[in-house]
Amino acid sequence: MTVDTTQQANNALLLGTETWERFHKRIRKEGAGCWIWLGQKCRLGYGRYYLYVGGKRTRPAAHRIAWQLYNGPIPEGLHIDHLCRNSSCVNPA
Repeated sequence: MTVDTTQQANNALLLGTETWERFHKRIRKEGAGCWIWLGQKCRLGYGRYYLYVGGKRTRPAAHRIAWQLYNGPIPEGLHIDHLCRNSSCVNPA
């Protein structure tokens, strides 16, 4: 059985104080409510956040990390979407 380390990272509660601090150093809050990701992005503009899971580096989407930091684990089947339609926004609201 192959384990998808990105999915594992997205759902793991590895998100402690260090992750909280690292994450918030990479955002800029804008007046319109968007939290713009200043870190690395994929070619489509979505933020990427690096984590190590089981000794392997993984790059879950930054908006999924934001959701977990503010709301806890992502329920199975829930699709985290950018209601503002800004792919670099990581606002978990």
